[in-house]
Amino acid sequence: MSTQEAIDLVKLHAAASSEPPVDNTDVETVLEQWKLPDSFGRLPDDAEWDPTYLIAGAVSDVFKLKAARVASSFGFTADGASYNREQMFEHYTQLAEQWSRRATLAKNGGVTVWDPMGAVKSNRRQDTFGIVP
Repeated sequence: MSTQEAIDLVKLHAAASSEPPVDNTDVETVLEQWKLPDSFGRLPDDAEWDPTYLIAGAVSDVFKLKAARVASSFGFTADGASYNREQMFEHYTQLAEQWSRRATLAKNGGVTVWDPMGAVKSNRRQDTFGIVP
């Protein structure tokens, strides 16, 4: 998987275009923290390294970033409609926790990991939000 494919996958799972949006630079910065040795054991600083990331960890961090961006928001009423921004913070925090648990499962062996469609995957190489080479 190329770095751009990893960025696109993280953006897809983290609803990057929803409020508050995150861009490629945000995701690239997060992915830097989730580089892993590739399937040949080469470290990220090796020139031959095949880009490999813990996608679930990156998605979790993007949701944390989104939560941080709405943390100072507040609810208000306008034109008879109520807008509760606190719910966005709670929602993003919960999603970050869920993806963090998925990352922990994948990092600790990926024995049983759930894919976005709810099917169990025991082969962590095929896990779309765990370890992806």
